[in-house]
Amino acid sequence: MVCIGWPDDDGTGSRAALIAVAVVSLMVSGGCRAGDETEQVGGGEATLSRAAADAGLALDLDALRKGQPFNVVLISLDTTRADHIGAYGFKRIATPAIDSLAAEGVLFERAYTPAPLTFPAHASLLSGTYPFAHGVRDNVGFMVPDEITTAAEIFRGQGYQTAAFIGSMVLDGRWGLDQGFDTYFDDFGFDARAAELMNEVQRPANEVIDNALAWMD
Repeated sequence: MVCIGWPDDDGTGSRAALIAVAVVSLMVSGGCRAGDETEQVGGGEATLSRAAADAGLALDLDALRKGQPFNVVLISLDTTRADHIGAYGFKRIATPAIDSLAAEGVLFERAYTPAPLTFPAHASLLSGTYPFAHGVRDNVGFMVPDEITTAAEIFRGQGYQTAAFIGSMVLDGRWGLDQGFDTYFDDFGFDARAAELMNEVQRPANEVIDNALAWMD
């Protein structure tokens, strides 16, 4: 899942955008350091600052902003194990893009998904709540209720443009995960056979990214 914001072309204003791209779907694979806990979506900056301090880094968020809203990027990968990524010490395959982000930023070493399933995990990721609060307990047969406030709704309320580009049908907008997104690219089509094979209906990552880049342009 990818979230992004950037200045206007003339550089005078800010076009803040939140893009959510599920490159298939999600299994949490990173981690927070001990003590880096937040109780709601809005606590992200405090968590990042504490993590940076734990890592011995001086992180001045105001200086990084330079008077502009932050660009926000969130990427989720389906069933990805932290112990099979180079940044976490795995040497048998190359993950240079992820490793570069980890090397230049803050690497969270301990984080745990509240559910080992794509849809419930994303519902938690975007709402900051556990499955018993948002009610999504499986990939099928559940919906995110309207009364749950999502990160996209919070960003949009702060003037961000929001868009999502999804790679797995279990994250289709009809299940309520599209709350707060101005654009939600799912477009899988829907019929009885698709409903039976919902966990298998996916699109390649390059299609997800191509559509996200086109929206950004």
